[in-house]
Amino acid sequence: MTPVETKPAARRSRPAANKSALRDAIAALDADGAEEYLALFRPDAKLHGFPAGIEDVDDLCRFHAATAHTYPDASVVLEDVLAEGERVATRFTWRAGQGPGWELVAQGGAIVRFADGQITECWNLPAQVHAVTVTS
Repeated sequence: MTPVETKPAARRSRPAANKSALRDAIAALDADGAEEYLALFRPDAKLHGFPAGIEDVDDLCRFHAATAHTYPDASVVLEDVLAEGERVATRFTWRAGQGPGWELVAQGGAIVRFADGQITECWNLPAQVHAVTVTS
């Protein structure tokens, strides 16, 4: 009888785990789980390229709360997610209703750096917001 070879359980690489954590956080954000999304950020994470008034994670929390209140139907679609080492780069589309027949659309991106499973630095790549007509 020959011994049965067992393979060790597959482990997810750090880049894949970071990518998955970011995807899960965005899905939570879309499902009214801004707290879960924001929990991915370390409280002392460094933010770059955000609009005036968003200097730290507390400001980012207030921004997301105000956005969720103003645009309760807003959603984010990750168009691309690429990971290498400790960084994850994204390209996204944000959409929100703006009255009958109109929606706001913003396309942008971000690069985040992870350490120990949390975002420690985020470079926001600005998006332009456009109002577009919605056809049925």
